[in-house]
Amino acid sequence: MKASLYFLLYVSVMLITTFLQQEFVLLPELQNFDFVGEETRAQMLEKWQKWRWLSFVAAPILLLLRLSLVSLCLFVGSFFSAEMAGRKFRDWWGVAMKAQAVMILYSVVLCVVNVTSGVNEAQTLTNCTSLLFLGGDNIEQWMKLPLSTVNVFEIAC
Repeated sequence: MKASLYFLLYVSVMLITTFLQQEFVLLPELQNFDFVGEETRAQMLEKWQKWRWLSFVAAPILLLLRLSLVSLCLFVGSFFSAEMAGRKFRDWWGVAMKAQAVMILYSVVLCVVNVTSGVNEAQTLTNCTSLLFLGGDNIEQWMKLPLSTVNVFEIAC
């Protein structure tokens, strides 16, 4: 029961941030898109309004899929450890839910920065990778890509 309430809370937060990002970030960007003519811009906005609902349907489905896959990987991985062998899938679902809370917190912070300060400030926030703390100058070239994929918000899990 507790996990389903958390899931509903996560879905609610995701739907709210999706709506805010669409209204205050994507829509103004589409309206001010200067690289196309007025007629093409009107067609883009019309198609966007027509298919906008799809993002609200996809958000809970993708969240459920992400939680299920993470839980499944942890559950299968627990077979290889004697200490974790007695755990059930439900236990790993709880771990995945806690990890997802951090990722949803990141999306909320990103949405708030996007709405209040603009897209440019939000792009600087997305650069919060482990390279930021290690410094990109003193790292071997072949290590930059793997280190840039580790997000600071993911480390908090």
